[in-house]
Amino acid sequence: ALRAVGLDAPVPAGGFYLWVAAPADADRRDGAELTRWFAEHHGLLVTPGATYGPGGAGHVRLAVVAPDDMIGLAVERLAGGA
Repeated sequence: ALRAVGLDAPVPAGGFYLWVAAPADADRRDGAELTRWFAEHHGLLVTPGATYGPGGAGHVRLAVVAPDDMIGLAVERLAGGA
């Protein structure tokens, strides 16, 4: 679902977190703007990567810790279903 909206989201090797790089487009070019984009356009809350230190700059962190049905809802929202 993240790749379908133009975001690079490598599959983690076993954690509950996805680190998504902010693309270069005008609306999502840094972690803070990408955080706002997720909230405003899809009703999803993510954390700016810079919250976790300089290495997280330019990224957001998604905590994938919700029940499966809630993860499904997030996927629907990214796909434009909500």
